[in-house]
Amino acid sequence: MLIRKNIYISTVFFLLLIVFTNFAIAAQKPKAQKPKAQNGILDLTSIDLEQKGIVDLEGEWKFIWMQDSPEFARPDYNDVSWDIIDVPGYWNNKTDTGTGYAWYRLTIKIGPAVSKIWREKGLSLYLGRIHTAVDLYINGKKVITLGQVSKSKIDSFPKILPQQVVLLPKLIKLSEHQDSVVVAVRISNYHHNSGGLAANPKLGLIKKLSKEHWDNDVQNMIVLGILLMMFIYHMLLWFGRREDKASLFFALFCLCVFMRKIATDNYFELFWPATELYEIRFKMEYLTIFPLQMPIFALFLHHLFPKEISKRFLKIIIGAGCLIALLTLLTNSITYSSYLFIYQIALLGSSLWLFFCISMAIYARRESAWLVFGGSMILILTIVNDMLYANEIIRTAFLTPVGLVVFILLQSAILSSRFANAHRQSNKLSRQLGEVHRIGVEISKMQNLFPLLEESLKSMINITKIPRGVVYLYDDKDQLLKDIANHGYTDRSEIESLYQPGKGIIGKCFINQQTMVVDFVHSHEMVTGKAEAVGQDTIASIAIPLKYQDEIFGVIILQNLPGVKKYSFNRSDIFIAETLSTNITIQVKNIELLKETAEKARMDQELRTAQAVQKALFPSNDFVFKNLDVAGFFCSASETGGDWYGYLLDGEKYSYILIGDVTGHGTPAALVTSGVRSTCSILETLKQEYPDIVISPKTILRYLNNIVTETGQKKWTMTFFVARYDNETKEMVFANAGHNFPFYYSSAKNAVKSLLARGNRLGNEKNEKYWEESIQLNSGDKILFYTDGIIECTNEKGVEYGKRRIKKLLTANQELSAEKLRDKLVKDAFGFFGEEPRADDVTLVVVNFP
Repeated sequence: MLIRKNIYISTVFFLLLIVFTNFAIAAQKPKAQKPKAQNGILDLTSIDLEQKGIVDLEGEWKFIWMQDSPEFARPDYNDVSWDIIDVPGYWNNKTDTGTGYAWYRLTIKIGPAVSKIWREKGLSLYLGRIHTAVDLYINGKKVITLGQVSKSKIDSFPKILPQQVVLLPKLIKLSEHQDSVVVAVRISNYHHNSGGLAANPKLGLIKKLSKEHWDNDVQNMIVLGILLMMFIYHMLLWFGRREDKASLFFALFCLCVFMRKIATDNYFELFWPATELYEIRFKMEYLTIFPLQMPIFALFLHHLFPKEISKRFLKIIIGAGCLIALLTLLTNSITYSSYLFIYQIALLGSSLWLFFCISMAIYARRESAWLVFGGSMILILTIVNDMLYANEIIRTAFLTPVGLVVFILLQSAILSSRFANAHRQSNKLSRQLGEVHRIGVEISKMQNLFPLLEESLKSMINITKIPRGVVYLYDDKDQLLKDIANHGYTDRSEIESLYQPGKGIIGKCFINQQTMVVDFVHSHEMVTGKAEAVGQDTIASIAIPLKYQDEIFGVIILQNLPGVKKYSFNRSDIFIAETLSTNITIQVKNIELLKETAEKARMDQELRTAQAVQKALFPSNDFVFKNLDVAGFFCSASETGGDWYGYLLDGEKYSYILIGDVTGHGTPAALVTSGVRSTCSILETLKQEYPDIVISPKTILRYLNNIVTETGQKKWTMTFFVARYDNETKEMVFANAGHNFPFYYSSAKNAVKSLLARGNRLGNEKNEKYWEESIQLNSGDKILFYTDGIIECTNEKGVEYGKRRIKKLLTANQELSAEKLRDKLVKDAFGFFGEEPRADDVTLVVVNFP
């Protein structure tokens, strides 16, 4: 983690150094004096246009407001009485309003050199963004019309599409002695809050002006292509892993930036030149200033740093975004463009707060926080660079597209890294779980306590890669924890043989009955409870209780090697160690039960114990689902049975219902169900520890199939049905391993049908494939999961209870709760069986969807 952080810091520092070095070098460049128009005249007689290439037609233009005449376009027209206005800029400061019409005039003194270039090669004039309809005249000749210029809003329509006019000698003829050119611009605006020449017109050589705009278009197209690819890529990531909401919001953020560039760089008008799309284009531009872009980016950061980006702040920024979006959508461009300052204030305020939150994430050492901060800083610096460059304070280049691409790529790298890490972690956990299962199978065969503890401790150390450990069991007679097994120690004197409950990490773990982790141990007393110095041997430790139900009988402690100054146990180490300790606990208790059975020499005691253990495998009657009404029932045909049902919860979103039936019944079948139940518990714990991992019904069947194949050794197989209910969408996804099809009662159709899904039994072969089906559920629907014991059991006449009776009972009692419907079904079935002995276990689960 420290190495990765140093890499992030070094990368950001390097990029900032490049930017600031560029600024420093650029600041030393000599600043050329630019010609500017004064009182409506721009003097280019001393400009070497061949060398300079392009000249901005900026400065003081002649201006007349709310007057219109064809004479204004003539080059010999006398405009001495006209007002002066600065270009570029809106006319609002001059007129106190943005709507109306006006004329602009500029006389350009060209001199012999420029006149010669015009006559022999031709020049280009680039007309930038103008609000919102324009006619352009050169020496009295109209050369560009965008939109419809008019004195009234009714006759006017807008169009914003910067264009380049090639001023060839044939288009605008100049005499050899002509020393000036007049540019006249007629503008009207009724569709935006601001009107006038918003950007500099430019005059220059055809090749250089064309190349400048070609380079700009290429750069923009590269940026747009990257944005579009990032959107598609992260949407595909999200479709493949729906829990990864960060990928979804980043994809939407890229789409917003893409839409904004399409609008602000005038590609919208280029792709869709129809005039009626003007309002849509401006709504897109204003919606992507703040209402869409910033809330989506905040949601993206919230999923990266949930503790720093609070839900309260998200609600505020989303609420503000919705209000400003409504202003944009429900009003016209004249109205919402008048409130541009609201968009800007909201954008500035939310940006400052997000920067503060990112800084807090860096302080808390959150993963990828430095990359987010570095990318943001690079983007900001490039924006500042462009502002300084546009105002001729520095002489660099426009770098915002580069900064935007770097910012997008860094955020994409974060998500790709997280996705790859999650995939690696999933694979690692899968391998570890497979190893845990193998070890569980091996230790389940051991009947002696000491070999069991030694082999289990050795396997735990091999899997977690923690160097050494000791198993302590509690002695009731001496009331001390005693060293029973150890692994990884070169000197026996390093092991403390006896511990008093409550003293040191081991004694406290025993008393508290909870896992205890100490990453940095600075004294021997922290480990043993004795006031003795450790010296140079700093020992990080993890203590795990050996507990069966509410009874604790020992502690396992794992430690790093002496002399390691810093060591930290990750969640995977702790989870695997706890899972293995659970298997050890169960087998230790199994050994104790076998000893008791051997001592008493009575199989009936074993059967009663097994029956009690099996009963504990079933969920309690007070098990609470979020949105479901569920009731289950189990009755064995002998002391122990092979049926089992259970429930799993996956956070607030999913609820799982599982039911299975081992071939036959009795003790062997109960042992198989015990293994299945343990595996389901491990999967539930895994999901709690790693909520990003998706456990689908078919995945559960694949895990269980491999376990039943090994534990049953193909002598016992098992039918199994898994259903996962989505508490939000009310969709149920299910998979079947040769089990009876559940009965589904549809309240809308008042009919019962079976939930069909195919798949082979568990335990035949490893790596079987299973398929999933789904159904959309409605309020009042019911599902009955059952084993074949209820439909195949017969009465004294040999008649089976059958499926028809169940369907009839479901249809006739749709108003009952799950518990009452279960009780009615059980009473009816057992009344039908009478005193006839049952040949199989009876298990059922009733689910009511309120």
